[in-house]
Amino acid sequence: MVYTRWEPSNEELGAYYGSYPVVEDMSQVTLKRYDELLERFGTYRKTGKILDVGCGSGAFLQRAKFRGWNAFGTEFGGGPIAACRQRGIAVFEGPLEPRDHPAEGYDVICSFEVVEHVAHPREEIGKMLQLLRPGGLLYLTVPNYNCLARRIDRNHWNIINYPEHLNHFTPRTFRRMLREKGLQRSWLTTTGFSLERWMTKKQDDEVGKKDAHRAQDEFRETIESRAYLRFAKASINAVLNLFHLGDSMKAGYIKPAT
Repeated sequence: MVYTRWEPSNEELGAYYGSYPVVEDMSQVTLKRYDELLERFGTYRKTGKILDVGCGSGAFLQRAKFRGWNAFGTEFGGGPIAACRQRGIAVFEGPLEPRDHPAEGYDVICSFEVVEHVAHPREEIGKMLQLLRPGGLLYLTVPNYNCLARRIDRNHWNIINYPEHLNHFTPRTFRRMLREKGLQRSWLTTTGFSLERWMTKKQDDEVGKKDAHRAQDEFRETIESRAYLRFAKASINAVLNLFHLGDSMKAGYIKPAT
């Protein structure tokens, strides 16, 4: 397990996340991936309730609402909270507090690139499990510490960034943590190579980051528009997943019914 030696204070976190960027306009490719994921979540739908822990601007939950889900989220900061409420998302401000939600009331609880931000990930997942119904799905994504990008240029892998990222998981440590919580694996993949992260690995200026984000969106749209590029992407992802080298881990785990 790789983690930071220091635990940031609330003051440090407040100062850092106070200016955290809010992404409101998602690319059409991202929205398509959201729809594909929600299609997969349909298998677990009984109560119709879904919770996104660290829901950002609420774009994913908005897609869920379009599909008839009763969508809820948690988030920090005025910008993301305002964006969620503008989308009509029921959002709770601050950390996940089980007392704010019905016990075992959610079919699906998801959290995109959030668990690595919290100082005590086991405790955070424990809170999620208090709210997930038996037989429900916990879906988490985190950066992969064993990814190809870090192996190529580990000195400039910008995922290591205090106080933003406090814990860094490999497939082995991530599987172990979830298994120790009594969860049953449905799937775990390690795919993707982020052009945006690679382009910004040696720079901190906001203009450069925005340019890299735009370049990645354009690149993804180009891939999506051509069948042979989609096939090439799928083949590359298959290799990255086989050797656990993808940038992102995506895990779907089930809370046992008994």
